[in-house]
Amino acid sequence: MNKKLTTHWPSYARGLKREARKLVEAGDRKSFYMLIDKALGIGDAYYRAQALAWVARRMQEAGYDSSKYFLKAVVTTEKVPQEWKRSEILVNIAYEMSMAGVKDFKPLLRAVESIDNEEHRRKAIKAISRRMAKLGLESRASHEPRASIAKSEKATIEKKELTTNIPPIKNKKENITMGLYNTYAGKSLRVAHIRAIARAAPLCYAFNLNLSLFGFPVETPEEVVEKVENETRVGKEESYIKKLFEEGRLFVLDFPEKHFQSESGELVATTPHPDPRKKISIEEISISNSSFCLLMGLGNQGLPGNILKKVKYHLELTDRNISLETCTAMGVLAAKLG
Repeated sequence: MNKKLTTHWPSYARGLKREARKLVEAGDRKSFYMLIDKALGIGDAYYRAQALAWVARRMQEAGYDSSKYFLKAVVTTEKVPQEWKRSEILVNIAYEMSMAGVKDFKPLLRAVESIDNEEHRRKAIKAISRRMAKLGLESRASHEPRASIAKSEKATIEKKELTTNIPPIKNKKENITMGLYNTYAGKSLRVAHIRAIARAAPLCYAFNLNLSLFGFPVETPEEVVEKVENETRVGKEESYIKKLFEEGRLFVLDFPEKHFQSESGELVATTPHPDPRKKISIEEISISNSSFCLLMGLGNQGLPGNILKKVKYHLELTDRNISLETCTAMGVLAAKLG
C-alpha cells in the first residue's frame, strides 16, 4: 500500500525564500509572480503568510512595489488559530517590511490590536514598534492593557485610528548592535556558531544591545532561535535568544560587502591593531546619538582585511593592542558599554 505523501510546509516556504533571494539581481518580475502564486498555495496559514512576506521583501528589493503582497500576508494571519503564533508571524512580517523599506504598517498594527491575549499583543507591538523606529516611523498602537469596554463602544473605537504613542527610546545603547561576522566555510551551522550565538544572546539582552549575525548559514532569525534553544544549555532557564527575537533585536544579514544593510548602524571593526586614522573609543560610541554595529570576526582569522579597509571606524578593546578570543571580546565589549 502506497503511503500518501504530504508537503512539509516549513521547508517548502523556506525553499520559496531561497528562490526569491536568487531573483533579486535578475529582476525577473514574472518569476516573482510565480513565487507569489506558489506561496498562496501553501496549506498552512502561518507559513503561507511567512512565504508571502519573504517573497514580497525580495520583490521590493528588485525594484517592484510589493506592498499589496505584504497586505496579503497580514490578511492571511487572520486564519492562524493560535494567538501566540499569530503574534509571532505578524512580528516576522514587520521584520521583512522594515528590511524592504515598506512603511505602511497600519494594516499590520490593526491585526496586532485584534489579538486578545494581553501579553502576546504587548510583545508584538513592542517588537513591531522597534522595526518602525528603524524606518523613522512612530507607532500609534498601544501596548498598555486594554480597558474593559462595552460592545457598542468597541464598534465605535474600531472605526477610529489608534493614537496612543509608544514612549520614545531613551537609552542610547538601544542604537548599538553587536555584530558577529562568520568566517567559517560551509553551508551549515557549526557547533561554534551556535555556542557563540548562545553566549552573545544573554550579554546583548543584559546590556541592552541588538544582535546581528552576518553571513551565517541560516535563512531567518526563527531558525537561529530554534537551533540555540534545542542545542545548547546557555541561558536554559530563560531563552534570551528568544527574548531578543520577540523584541525585534535579532537580525540575520548578508555579508556587509555583498549587501550592506544600514539599519544595523555604522560599521565599526573591532581589532587589536586599529588604523590610527579610523580609531574610535567606547566612550565616543556610548555618548553618540548615531547607531553603530560593532563587528567581531567569528573564526580563527578574525575580520577579513577588506572589511577593515571598508569600515569607517576601528575599535580596540584592551587599550594594549591585545588580541582576544571572540567570546571574551563579546564580554569585554558588553561590560564596557554597560
